[in-house]
Amino acid sequence: MPRVELLQRLQSQEPVSSEACFVLLWTYLNMAHVAAGENLSRSQGLHPFKIEAFLPAGRTQRERIAEATRKLETLVGGAFELLALRWLKALDRHLHQRRDSQLSDEWISGLDGTEYRVRRRNHFLADYFQARVTSKADQSGTAHLYAPFHTAVPRSVAGISIHIRPTNNWAEPGLRSRFARERKKLRVMLWPLETVLDYPAIRPEASPSDFISLSEVHNEQALIGEVRKALSIARQKEVSLLIFPELAIPPATQNEIRKILQTNGLAGYPFLTLFGCCHRKASEGGDLNEGILLGPDGKTLHCHEKLAAFTRIVTRNRTIIKGEQLKAGTTVSILESPLGNLSPLICLDFIHKPLYQVLISTHANLFAVPSLSDTTSAHRVAAKNLQAENLASSFVCNRAFDGPSDEATSFVQLPFKEGKHIRREPSFLLFSLDPELEVDKTGK
Repeated sequence: MPRVELLQRLQSQEPVSSEACFVLLWTYLNMAHVAAGENLSRSQGLHPFKIEAFLPAGRTQRERIAEATRKLETLVGGAFELLALRWLKALDRHLHQRRDSQLSDEWISGLDGTEYRVRRRNHFLADYFQARVTSKADQSGTAHLYAPFHTAVPRSVAGISIHIRPTNNWAEPGLRSRFARERKKLRVMLWPLETVLDYPAIRPEASPSDFISLSEVHNEQALIGEVRKALSIARQKEVSLLIFPELAIPPATQNEIRKILQTNGLAGYPFLTLFGCCHRKASEGGDLNEGILLGPDGKTLHCHEKLAAFTRIVTRNRTIIKGEQLKAGTTVSILESPLGNLSPLICLDFIHKPLYQVLISTHANLFAVPSLSDTTSAHRVAAKNLQAENLASSFVCNRAFDGPSDEATSFVQLPFKEGKHIRREPSFLLFSLDPELEVDKTGK
């Protein structure tokens, strides 16, 4: 019985912690249990939105947990579920009051046998504006209503590992010191490339194969010229995050990006740069399709390996197909930061149906997506769904093989009305948190 198991785990947990109690209550409070507690609340004339937090008495955390457990033992049915909701709400507030301290990095086993870590939601962009959209956290029938500040993130979902990287795990002190400034004026630039890349692998004379490897770009000098232009404009506009599309950056161009950023230095702009590398061979066979995140000085901060291989069915009977010979990654990473919980993905990762449950099980709310697709209609649907689930903002930088088009346009999806915050130019799309600030600064 879940109720009995919950009580046993609460009584036997060692060491005693708010995080452990949060995970146990989170994994107990499925939809049916939440509904039972809310039904009792409504029958008593109290709307679920106004359910009060339950603060057990006690001088120490151990005493408070013991008192809450004793209280739960006396209750059954809806009364038990309602008190569980109230205690979860209290734990969420308690951890929020501790927001200047580090949450435990321990993995805690939930009632479902899965291991979890309690993480802060950190809805920086959604909370910046009061007129944000409605999400599941604004609706009854879910434990999210009672824990607006925290969630329990599983270690893995469907075999895909969830890698949680606290800020001090991926950003060195010199980088972390700049986050306060970026929070005031966050600017994200999408540069989908006007240069149509000439891949030898897809020329008519290329050898027929089910797989294509986009490892080389014949007109790389033209590409480098445009990338230099993008970096120059991003520097002038003091861009916080610059995103180039998928499979767009061969090794020589990547070296040029690093060299320019290294010249700019740790105090330079763009603050962060994300790009999709061209295919490269994996040592164990197949191709790697990677997204690389660089710091302002060109150092690598993170590398994401694409999770899902692209395949185009050329003929209905599937006798002719074209796809990546991908060595698929198995990890979704969340880079926690004062700007939000950043998750770099690549194109199909963002829209692949089997991966959807993985993404919404994380605390990611800032998706940065280099993409290569003839259309971004599916990406827009995914962005709206993630907005409702995680109050997420999505920045999709997309290009098509044949160059810019309306169907394949890059876009920004935000949990509030964009209005004047989005600026579209022929070469780029720019989101600015505070559009009133002067962004055309030269001589930097």
